[in-house]
Amino acid sequence: MAKHKFAMVAGASGVVRRRLDEYIHGLDDWGVVGLSRHAPVGGNDFPRIAVDLTNREETVAALSGVSDVTHVFYEARFDHP
Repeated sequence: MAKHKFAMVAGASGVVRRRLDEYIHGLDDWGVVGLSRHAPVGGNDFPRIAVDLTNREETVAALSGVSDVTHVFYEARFDHP
């Protein structure tokens, strides 16, 4: 079945992301890609783009080839001093 919906999950190395990715990945008409600075602990069974979202230039470059996203889930955490 063709993927009609495509999720981009920011914060792809966290526990919430892992559960969300597993859920979305299990749906027939959804695709998913994760965004994270670091590889997820415990492996990564889903596509991931390594990117630091606090760096605008890096983010623009890393996501320039991604065009089929229909949904964005922001699960990233940023420590503020």
